[in-house]
Amino acid sequence: MRTFTRQEHKAHAQFHAPFQSPEGLMYFGNQLAVMEYDGRSWRVLKIPLPFTRALAPGPTGDIYVGDDDQIGVLARPDSGEPRFRSLLDRVPADAKPFGVVRDVRVWRGDIFFATDKNLLRYRERSGTFDVWPFSGPARNRLFAAGERLILHRQGEGLYEFADDRLTRIGSAPEIARPGNSFVVAAPQNRLLLGLGDQGLFTLGADGALARFPTEADAILQRSPVLTAQTLRDGALAIGTVAEGVVLLSPDGKLLRHLTRETGLPHATVFALAEDREGALWVGTNNAPARILWRSAATVFDHQNSGLTDARATAFQRHRGIFYYLSNDGLYRLVPASAPNLAARFERDARVDVQTRLSSLL
Repeated sequence: MRTFTRQEHKAHAQFHAPFQSPEGLMYFGNQLAVMEYDGRSWRVLKIPLPFTRALAPGPTGDIYVGDDDQIGVLARPDSGEPRFRSLLDRVPADAKPFGVVRDVRVWRGDIFFATDKNLLRYRERSGTFDVWPFSGPARNRLFAAGERLILHRQGEGLYEFADDRLTRIGSAPEIARPGNSFVVAAPQNRLLLGLGDQGLFTLGADGALARFPTEADAILQRSPVLTAQTLRDGALAIGTVAEGVVLLSPDGKLLRHLTRETGLPHATVFALAEDREGALWVGTNNAPARILWRSAATVFDHQNSGLTDARATAFQRHRGIFYYLSNDGLYRLVPASAPNLAARFERDARVDVQTRLSSLL
């Protein structure tokens, strides 16, 4: 796990809506900027939007962004200065003001913006917008779930966009309750829903809602969900309000629980993305992090694993226990006993701290 500090990225601590370009660059929404990371250094692409929390890559490499009553496009970044153009003048007058842009999704070559007032579709070739207005105060979230485009009017119901219209596909009481949510694709043409503090559910083709039991139910009862990302091997990463990241297998087994205690910069996780190397990018309330959670190697540093920064002098395995000797004393490795607990070193109290400890036998 690697956390990026403000000294490195020189921007606001919250990184939103991450995605990776075909060239391998990572992009994030930030305060007055879109952030770019090339694997070595960060670049701040200044744009005039106060805080970009919704963005997505267009078919030609441009980046579409949204904010409070603002919609625009950042031309495909190159080595020069950022080139931003507002699209507000192309939005029909009766669709403005539209409030907060909650999500930007690219679906079947078009760009969709979920706003407080309506669903907007922008077509690059014609440069025009189509509008599907809403009534009432529900917060609108938009999700690309496999091949389907799903809209959740939080506090009202679930809709699918197809054939240029929105069709209601879910109206169960759990769906109609207000609160944060996510929607991802599930096997057998079902949808998997995360509904705030209510937990996980599947929605069948017939509109029936069923609870999806997992080994992480106790964790999800302690903290509402915020976001989720289906990973390339079928695993599901879930970001929560106060319990970090929960990683589940397709059948609901708990694979890993990443928390502040195991190295996350903050317990609130609102953005997730998987890069082409299989690492999980996590946007938290305090900093972004990149996690190689499937790695066969574990890094033990002096920040989270119980070790100090004193020089290591010897290693030895004895009677099934791995010992580590440094100039600060003798330590022994305590294996992880649960998915939310990392293996860590503990000081062996039988050896007093000395200044010259050099070998083990």
